[in-house]
Amino acid sequence: RGLGDVYKRQISIVTVTYNCVNDVERTVKSVINQDYADKEYIIIDGNSQDGTKELLDQYKSNFNYFISEPDKGIYDAMNKAIRVAKGEWLVFMNAGDSFASSTVLSEISSTGFLAIADVIYANVIQAFEDRKKFLRTYDKIAAERVPYEVCHQATLTKTNWLKKIEFDTSYKICADCDTFVKIKKAGGIFVFAPITMAYFEVSCGATARNIKLMYKERRRIDGNPPLGGKDIINYCKCLFRFLVMRFLPQSVYEKMMFKYMSNLYPEV
Repeated sequence: RGLGDVYKRQISIVTVTYNCVNDVERTVKSVINQDYADKEYIIIDGNSQDGTKELLDQYKSNFNYFISEPDKGIYDAMNKAIRVAKGEWLVFMNAGDSFASSTVLSEISSTGFLAIADVIYANVIQAFEDRKKFLRTYDKIAAERVPYEVCHQATLTKTNWLKKIEFDTSYKICADCDTFVKIKKAGGIFVFAPITMAYFEVSCGATARNIKLMYKERRRIDGNPPLGGKDIINYCKCLFRFLVMRFLPQSVYEKMMFKYMSNLYPEV
């Protein structure tokens, strides 16, 4: 069992929420409908004021742990969940995201990977606001790129690792990537599960606004190496996307992004 802790459940599922009354119910239903019995469900709410807490109260009998209080951002809230988690494995399914089916956790358990891995990653379905969807697969990612590319909604991580290496809250959008990289460098075993685990909606506007910050934080994770030709090319690509989003209607940007992604992954 990794670092030696004894847990009461096999899998902890965490949902972090904040003022998301229109999205959270889909997530909650997705979790409580999982047919896998050996699980716990943790809700960490950031003191929502839009009706989220009242909606969650309707489902509180399905929660093993539920708290609503101010926090210092999403990674602070996720760390709170890690500290109280009693499952040997942990997956974050935050507000608006959902499992791809009611049998996902059972399918993962049946692979036998829970006995040999430290991080299990799987495929995801990404949807744009117009409901166009594509299947993003991760089976062909180079081993050294896995910690950077995997999607946390479709990742199960040994809770011991997360208790040892919590999310660095100085990161705004890449703390999960930072943690995965640290686990990999410390010898953690990453295993791909050939199933579709999660569904989430792509927020093109948020992504575009955060492109430059994402690039900066990724370089920080790598130790801020000297800029090379490849780095400059990547930065120029990020800057181009930012400018396109800023000066073109969001609908046009989304069509461009979907066309780009559909050339890489199959539409579903």
